[in-house]
Amino acid sequence: MRTDSTSILSIKKMLRHWEESGLSRSAYCRNKNLSYHRFIYWQRRLSGSSDSKEGFLPVEVVASKPASSILVRGRNGIEVLLPVDDKSVSILRQLLV
Repeated sequence: MRTDSTSILSIKKMLRHWEESGLSRSAYCRNKNLSYHRFIYWQRRLSGSSDSKEGFLPVEVVASKPASSILVRGRNGIEVLLPVDDKSVSILRQLLV
């Protein structure tokens, strides 16, 4: 793949399009017939990140009283509101381990 400034601009445009699409990286690559591994390579290269652990964001606990629900917000803006019960806590524990 060429890496001149025109190609890099095209790749940056593609990455912006992916972010706006709301699709997972794998779904976007399947839809656009792109190599998933090449997509990840360029995403990391252009973001300047060499960290292989992705998807985790800092958490700030602000509740001062027992919460009745837990709000989980993804990078794509999707929010999931879960009741605080044994089942929800168990699911969150499995996802975060």
